[in-house]
Amino acid sequence: NGGSTSSNLSLHCWLQLLTRESSMEFQGDSSSVVVRVMIACVYSIVCALGLVGNSLALYLLHSRHRQKQSSINCFVMGLAITDLQFVLTLPFWAVDTALDFRWPFGRVMCKIISSVTTMNMYASVFFLTAMSVTRYHSLITSLKMGSPRVATTRAKWASSAIWVVSLVATLPHAFYSTTVQVSADDELCLVRFSDSDSGHWDPQVLLGLYQTQKVLLGFVVPLIIISVC
Repeated sequence: NGGSTSSNLSLHCWLQLLTRESSMEFQGDSSSVVVRVMIACVYSIVCALGLVGNSLALYLLHSRHRQKQSSINCFVMGLAITDLQFVLTLPFWAVDTALDFRWPFGRVMCKIISSVTTMNMYASVFFLTAMSVTRYHSLITSLKMGSPRVATTRAKWASSAIWVVSLVATLPHAFYSTTVQVSADDELCLVRFSDSDSGHWDPQVLLGLYQTQKVLLGFVVPLIIISVC
């Protein structure tokens, strides 16, 4: 599940970059339409497979969790939930891609879908980090007798903390994500730091802080922890 989440997020970013490059190079050409439709189809296939795979994983983990409680199983279950939430957003991104990034679902859905996608990015990375720390802790305390019930309770509290931190980290994205009218009938869904919403802050400074937060919380800090553990 951890690998599938990382690959899903990487696939989403790579395909968006590919489509943007294709749209710039082949604007007005039918080949760009073919590329966008193919990418939308890939999104749809990943969504269908992800729904089946993660639903089955959650069912098996829930059945196993009732028989044998484990802190790792608790984190894996949280990871499966983030996977499931992520694939549920893919149909919206598929339509967005097929329409050359024109967002037809309105401002509210733009905030919801993009925020859920960002929150799942943080949560999946945090759950993978928690699994690494748990494995490391189990190795260094392998000779000590510990209560599985206590370990599972700690894992549940840690999972709750992961969701809270992920939600808080997503707040800037949720606040500044919006739709932008580019023509009479076309809207884009994006993160926009405008002068009217930024108060006394320079929008470029806010954008830099936002990107720095994503890199630190979503990559640098988890990488350091996983490398140490």
